[in-house]
Amino acid sequence: MRRFRFTFVNVVLTTLLCVSYSSSSAQSSNLDILSWNVQLLPSIVFYKGQMKRAPFIVSKLKDSKYDIIVFQEAFHKRARKLLWKGLSESFPYQLEPGKGGFFRFNSGVWIISKIKLERTDKVKFTKCARPSADCKANKGASFIEVLKEGQRIQIFATHVQAKEGDKYQLARDLQFQEMRDQLIDRYAQENIPQIVLGDLNTSKSKTADYSNMLTILGAEDGKLDGEYQFTSDGTANDMSGSLDRKVIDYILINKMGNPKVQLSRKVVIFQEQWSKNHEDLSDHYAVECKIIF
Repeated sequence: MRRFRFTFVNVVLTTLLCVSYSSSSAQSSNLDILSWNVQLLPSIVFYKGQMKRAPFIVSKLKDSKYDIIVFQEAFHKRARKLLWKGLSESFPYQLEPGKGGFFRFNSGVWIISKIKLERTDKVKFTKCARPSADCKANKGASFIEVLKEGQRIQIFATHVQAKEGDKYQLARDLQFQEMRDQLIDRYAQENIPQIVLGDLNTSKSKTADYSNMLTILGAEDGKLDGEYQFTSDGTANDMSGSLDRKVIDYILINKMGNPKVQLSRKVVIFQEQWSKNHEDLSDHYAVECKIIF
């Protein structure tokens, strides 16, 4: 009888330990990222309310859930300083957009993070289609690698050539290729997911261009959760200069053979009345993602 009780207790304890281990190993972690073209154009473009909008952008983001925020069009020096002053306590790590030059602006791509940046790098694009205001900026791509709860994740951020037309799409494709050759492939490692994000200026509705973009970048897209399905919408956004409705801002992924990694995406609309006629805080809506690993 004693032996039976001893065996029974052992079985119960072993079962409880197995259940506990199974529950623990099933727990997942996540990384939250926001990508947003904030339209903080250089000060020479004085009519876009950059300094009026900047404090509201801070108030929307300083207590947010995001681990990493990637801004595009963070050109305006004073507005960017205001954002950094308001956000640096929550996001103490950054990769700045670099410097401009003689009659040239910086890349506009600015990354801030709650998590230490383990590795960083940048590339400046050599291709640009003229005539275009884009050629006045030192456009390029930025790379960071972060480590969260034992999982390394790589992020590649950019804002490529704008404007419609074949020569502009060709310039975009060449910029994507430079990004792939000089950053994405260079840092690729098995089981370390790669996230490619930003204002990629390639409409999802233009299926051939969109498919080619994904092929060049070696990444996959996915559905947008939620009701709203556009990142640029002139019919609804009071900062937009056109009536087009399209997806041109993306968060793409290459899982690099890691089967555990899952990613969900959603459009986020930030609004606050900052002038008599405007409540949208940029002409683009933001895209957020949750990476589960």
